[in-house]
Amino acid sequence: MAVDIIILSYAKTQNLLELTQRTIDSCIYSEKDIQFNIVVIEQEPGVIYNNCITRHVSEPFNYNGFMNIGIGMTSNKYVCLCNNDLLFKDGWCSNITSAMGAMSILSASPLCPNQTKKQGGPIEIGYNNSHHMSGWCIMLNRSIFETIGELNTEFPFWFADNVYSEQLKQHQIPHALIRSSVVTHLGSRTLHSIETNLHDEYTTGQIEKFIERYPNNESAKYFRTKRQSPPIQK
Repeated sequence: MAVDIIILSYAKTQNLLELTQRTIDSCIYSEKDIQFNIVVIEQEPGVIYNNCITRHVSEPFNYNGFMNIGIGMTSNKYVCLCNNDLLFKDGWCSNITSAMGAMSILSASPLCPNQTKKQGGPIEIGYNNSHHMSGWCIMLNRSIFETIGELNTEFPFWFADNVYSEQLKQHQIPHALIRSSVVTHLGSRTLHSIETNLHDEYTTGQIEKFIERYPNNESAKYFRTKRQSPPIQK
């Protein structure tokens, strides 16, 4: 079985380069019977990784836009959209794809021991960012794009996973948390390394636009009442 893995990276420093390579290596060593076709979409010129395809991009950052590039470069049945700050546990991929196949699920996320709510069933259907939808790791059955088209690129970083959820809702496609699939999210270190003005543009600068565009989304409701950072996991 072959599975496509798309990883976004901006290796401005040696530490960030090593973080991405560790994510690649962790994925490769997590499953002995799965062939991982890994594509890294890299913003830093000249950076090359081992055991994968490195695609350099120079256009302004857009999370879903860059994922669309990787999706277009691959063709296997399952494609996983990933941050560059992950540790994949043994069996994560076979567990999530088996569950998706058995239940005809087209979109799913793994459990993160550090972030996912501890209580719940083995498979839970829903779109909540703080629980079901893990924007840092989403496994898709490629046939989903026949229905939803490309990933929505309205928001460059924050809310990229929310607008993906809205695409699923529009077409009545369920998303699932698969608890038997475990991937640890270490935290968005690349985001913290960028300039303050860009950081704000990618994050808090998108809040009011999202509330106006998707007022009924759970994150929009949360932020509208709390006026603080919504539960976004990237």
